[in-house]
Amino acid sequence: MKQNDSDISRSWIRKFRDWTTLSSFRTVLQYNLNMLELAGYVSSKNDYQDILNDIAKDIINRWKYQINRKEDILKVQEVQKQLDLKTVHYLEKLDYYNKYIETCLENLESGKKRIHKKIFSHHQETKNEVKNMKTLKYLGSKLYEKGILLEIKDLDIHQYKNVLFEVRPSQDAGIFIIDAKFMGIPLNSIHIDIQDLLAMKYQGTAVMNIFDCVKINSNLLL
Repeated sequence: MKQNDSDISRSWIRKFRDWTTLSSFRTVLQYNLNMLELAGYVSSKNDYQDILNDIAKDIINRWKYQINRKEDILKVQEVQKQLDLKTVHYLEKLDYYNKYIETCLENLESGKKRIHKKIFSHHQETKNEVKNMKTLKYLGSKLYEKGILLEIKDLDIHQYKNVLFEVRPSQDAGIFIIDAKFMGIPLNSIHIDIQDLLAMKYQGTAVMNIFDCVKINSNLLL
């Protein structure tokens, strides 16, 4: 069975490793040169000048390699230093943001309690104001003169003085209740939302029907 080149090389090395004579070294060197020539790295035609040139270059440039290596090491160390500084910086920022979020959550919770208390207080004040507000009373004839009342179905204009409209606030902000009475007899009640009046004005609608028989100028109610 034929041995490969690596087996032959190891065999020659074992054979000559204990030799200390110049002849033995020359034999091993010649063998290695032959192996390199077979691999195409050197040539005996120029007395192995290629490998001599490479060895000379390595010797000449050895100090350059050392300097470059030192520079590379310094660059790596500087990069590591910068990364360490950035790590510390971002850890500090992370700690700051965590504390900031905790403070915001505490303030939010505290703010909710204050807002709830304020809303409750405002709600109570609104209730008290509503209770204290007086009911406004208008005769139909007066509203007709002001242009607010436009028409009451099946009722003569001269009878408008017998119709009484009472306007009073509701428990809900922005909503009013209108009661109508004819000769002291209650007819009906309706709720009017100021938001609806504003929407009608925005849409260009001026006439509003209430009680299914009364037409009023909604713009003049604002």
